[in-house]
Parts: sequence; C-alpha cells; structure tokens
Amino acid sequence: MALRRLHMVAKGIHISPNIKNAVQENQPVVALESTIITHGMPYPHNYKTAIAVEDIVWQNGGVPATIGILNGVLKVGLSNTDIAELSQFSSDKVKTSRRDLPYVASKMISGGTTVSATIIAANFAGIKVFVTGGIGGVHREGEHSLDISADLTELGRNRITVVCGGVKSILDIGRTMEYLETQGVCVVTFGTTRRFPAFYTRESGHYAPYYVDSVSEAAKLMQSLEDLRLDSGLLIAVPIPKSEELIDHKTMEENITTAIRLAKENSIKGKELTPFILSQVASLTKGLSLQTNIALIKNNAKIGTQIAAKFCKNRTQNKVQYTTEFINYKTKISSPIVFGGSIVDSVISILDTFKVDGCTLQGRIKQHGGGVGRNLADALGKLNMKPKLVSAVGDDLSGKFLLTETLEHVDCQGVMRNKEKATARYTALIDNKGDFLMGIGDMDIHDSIVPGYVEHFLTDCPMVLFDGNIPLKSIQLILEFCQDKKIPVMFEPTDVAKAAVPFQTDLWKTLNIISPNLKELMTIASFLGYPVNDSLHENNLNAVLQEVVRLSVPLAVHIQTVLVTLGPLGIVVVGRQTPEDDISARYYSANLVDNVVSASGAGDCVAAGIICGKLSGLKEPQCIGIGLAAATDSLKAMAAVPKEFKTSPEPVKYSDINVTLPNLIRSFNKVR
Repeated sequence: MALRRLHMVAKGIHISPNIKNAVQENQPVVALESTIITHGMPYPHNYKTAIAVEDIVWQNGGVPATIGILNGVLKVGLSNTDIAELSQFSSDKVKTSRRDLPYVASKMISGGTTVSATIIAANFAGIKVFVTGGIGGVHREGEHSLDISADLTELGRNRITVVCGGVKSILDIGRTMEYLETQGVCVVTFGTTRRFPAFYTRESGHYAPYYVDSVSEAAKLMQSLEDLRLDSGLLIAVPIPKSEELIDHKTMEENITTAIRLAKENSIKGKELTPFILSQVASLTKGLSLQTNIALIKNNAKIGTQIAAKFCKNRTQNKVQYTTEFINYKTKISSPIVFGGSIVDSVISILDTFKVDGCTLQGRIKQHGGGVGRNLADALGKLNMKPKLVSAVGDDLSGKFLLTETLEHVDCQGVMRNKEKATARYTALIDNKGDFLMGIGDMDIHDSIVPGYVEHFLTDCPMVLFDGNIPLKSIQLILEFCQDKKIPVMFEPTDVAKAAVPFQTDLWKTLNIISPNLKELMTIASFLGYPVNDSLHENNLNAVLQEVVRLSVPLAVHIQTVLVTLGPLGIVVVGRQTPEDDISARYYSANLVDNVVSASGAGDCVAAGIICGKLSGLKEPQCIGIGLAAATDSLKAMAAVPKEFKTSPEPVKYSDINVTLPNLIRSFNKVR
C-alpha cells in the first residue's frame, strides 16, 4: 500500500460559490488583481475602473474573479462591496505578494494582491487566465539592488496565462525578459509583430520570441501549455490600442527618469517604490499616464476574456466529440475474472507529535477494503464490468467486513472463507504532517489460494487478471489455462517484492498486459538480467521516459502492452496497439489533481479503467482517458477505490517516444 503525503485544503483561501461553479462548468473565468485598486490608482478612479473591468469581462462572455484580501482571508471572487472597501485609502492595507501572505493572514488585515499573490490564488481555484495592466520585473539598476519582482518567479512556477500590457515601463524591460526566459515562461505578443510593448506605449525597443495574431491562436497556445503539463506560465503582451497611446515613448522615458531620480532623493525603496514612481509619473504627465493605464487594463480585459472564452469553447467541443465516442461504455457489461489478494487496510493518522514514550497518542483510525485483486474487482464492478473475484478471507469480522461492506458490485462466490487463517490486514501509520511512518502487514492467508482451489474458477471469460499475492504455481496454472483457451491475461505486480513472481517461469511470455510502476518495472528487468539505472532521478521526466522505454521494449517483444504508471508524471504505454503492429511507445501526461487525499489505490483504478475501456472495444487513448478519470476520483478519496466514479473521461493526447528497437533487443539478448 503506497501512501503519499495527505494534502490538506488551504484554510485561508475562500472561493466564492459562483466562481467555483463556473470553473467546474468550464466557463471562461478571468482572474483580476487588486493591487491596482489599493495601490495603483487614486480613489474614485480605482473603484470605477475595477467595476468597469468586471463589466467588460461579463460583456465578452466571461466570469470576472477579482482577487483580494479582506480581514486576513484571501478571497477569489470579490463582491462590489468588497471592492468598495479595498478602494478606500488606508495605510493599513498591505500590498501583498507571496512573502506577505502569511503575515497578512495572521494579522487578519486587508490588502491588494500583486500579480504573484493573484497567480497563487487563481491557480488554487483552477482559473486559467489572469488579466492585469502590467507585470512587475527587474528594476532599473537591478544589477546593483537585486530588486526583482516575485511576479516573475510565480510565472515560472504556475501553469497560467497572464494577459497584460507587458512589463511596467518604469522597469528594465530587457533584463525582465531575460529573467522570464530563465524562469521558463513562454512570452508572446498579441498582434502581427514581435515588438514588445512598454505598457504606456506600443513599442519598447525589445522583441518577444514569438507572437500570436488572433484569439484562436492564443487559445491554441494555451491548450499546448496544458497538454505539455509544464509547471510554468504563458505571458501574452497586448499593445495599447493606437487611439489610446497618449504619450510618445521618448517623453514617457524622460518622465520615468525624473520619477526614479525623485525616488532616490527621497530614499523610497522596496514595495513602496513602484506606487511612488507611478504617482510621480501621473503627476508629471498631468494625468495622461493614469488615463492610459485605465484604457490599457480595459483593453486587456477584453482580449483576455475573448482568449479565455475561445479556450473553454475548444475544450468543450473536444470533450463532447470525445465523450460521444465512448458510446456509454458503462452500459457494456462484461465478466472478467480477478485472482488476487483481499486485505483490510487500516490508516492510523496521529494528531499529536509522534514520539515513543509509553503515552497514548490521540489519532484517527479508518479502515477500508484493500488488496490489489480486491481493488481491481471493486473498481471494475463500479465501472459496471460485473467481475468475479477469486480470493481468500478469514472466517472473522475482517473477512465479513470485506465481503459485506466493500464488494457489493462483485461476484464473490470465488472468495474462500478460510477458518484456519485470519483475513489479511495492512496497517499504515501516518504522522500529523501527513507523512508515512511505517506499515505492518499480515498476508499469510493468500498462500491458501492454491492451484487446486484456483482451477474450480477458471472458465471461459473475456479476460483474466491476477496480482502478485497468489502463489507461483497458481499463476502458472492461470497462464497455462489462458494460453490454451486464448483468453487475454493481465498481471498487476502489486509491489516491488512480488513484481517478478510470474517471471520465474517462461509462461510470462504469454501475458497480454502488465501494469507495473517504475520501481516494479526496474525489479522485473533486473530479475531478467537487464541492466537498470539505479541512479535515475525520478523528477527528470525525459530521463524517466527513456529508461522506461529501454526496460519495456524487451518485455514488449512478448507482451502486447507494457503499461507503466508514473504517478503524477503520467503513463507510458510500450507495445503493439494491435498484434500486427510494430512495437512503439507513447507517453500520456496525468491529470492535475488538487487536494490529493491518498494515492493508495490510484494505480489499481487506472488499471481497472483501462481494462474497462479495452473490454468495451475502445481505442487506447480512450482507455487511458477512462483510467485517468478513475484515478482522479481515487486520489480524492481515503479509500483505495472511491464509493463511485464521478469524473467524466476527458480527451487525452499522447506523445510518441522514439523506440530504437533493434539496438534495444540486441542489448537485451547479450545480457541474457
């Protein structure tokens, strides 16, 4: 039973119900910051502009989500009353970046969120597009002061699209663009050239790497960012309309230089620097810069909302087209047979600090059905596959719990009630941070699933699945029967200790599907004498993919589908899509899941979903889509298999991985 950290829902963030519903319904929600309200404009321009910008979002088919902090609570979706409160000047209101969030929350004070803090809240709420006037960056003479905005760092660590008028003109635009490149942020201009705007003016003298000339192109770029699952953002710089460009670039530079000199003379530094310079520029331009700023943010809101709307429309069309291809897969009933372990999983979550001193610690104890075989059967049953489970439980309360409380969708006539042995149990100990401390297991009963018992339940069926809990001789019997009857058979390795059990016999070559994780794959390869990279860094996706292919191809010579689960990194499938095809390798990225509760059954649910698709006659990408949707529900539940599968399968794309088959096979044969 593999456990990852148990994530807690952030208590200091409040998402308004209408924003939460809009995100869930794939409506074009547009995030808006609030520093422009608290520190960017004087009253009443700040309030009027904030309301006008929200109106523009509504008028262009979007849902505005202004983000700010009221009494220590980071709110996503401010009301008009909230905006009015923030717009009233007060020295207590804090210009809040990432570093300031804990302090502002602890003091329960109010503030405007900068670009960086707004990105954090928007990303938490699942909002894909954020519109602002201009982003922060590297300050002029930043090579001496090291004054670099946290906006740039946040753009480099969150997958979000920021639509703005470029970098604020008062900053060093060239160095800012270099820093964005270092952070891995994709920067494009919106228009027909790469000329990068300078906030108040249409040109800065700098060029973006790329440009998009339409809303459709921008939406496609957003989708590519989603497909690649990059943990970095997209910056779309929109030049101010020509009719609103009220100050030429040379004049504006002279005013900015004067404002910066005044800031130095008055020793203005830190978070006060930008508001001071902006106010001085507004004074020097006799209000033209403020007028330009208002026109700029309104235009950005229009373009940004149109991009968000197109992005959501494309996703809806793709999902509808994809979903209709499933032909109600849950109505296609099949009856696979699953051989494997049934376990009562107990999770003990310690609420106190863990220590061994003879005292009783306060905690919570929960138990659920577990065991790979039972999990597979449970998940297949909830996907309407009508599976038959062949397993063993004790004649005790734990066995009764498994049969009566966790397997209502499964044919359990093949589950032995053993009066000599206790039901298998596994207990995991979790500390008050959600980290796994230790596990204790009692699995002896699985040894009773002997060939003489197994043979009573081997019969014609659409597919046989088995895990590594059952004895080797029983596995040999299953493989021989399936080979003789030409029944597809799948092996789910269970864990590292049991992953190589079927490979102790040459009958492993009759397997049709195996579904190891990376460590289980490495165990199998090592057992077969294939060299394994023990120093592999599992966070290096490219290195992981190459190693998975290198280890899987020799197996795929005999096994049609080697399906390797990589947790949050996704899935790699190596093998033949049909028996007549050549071996190929495909990488599917995983769904992003917020608020993960437990990963203990995600792999089993992925496998069950994929088998469900295969037994329904669907193509591989559709099968993977069902598997990923099932895993999403599993990750959000404490039990390995959730009470029901609610997440609808979504379109999945794959990337081909180069397979140098002849070289890999020759290398494998030399080792053997």
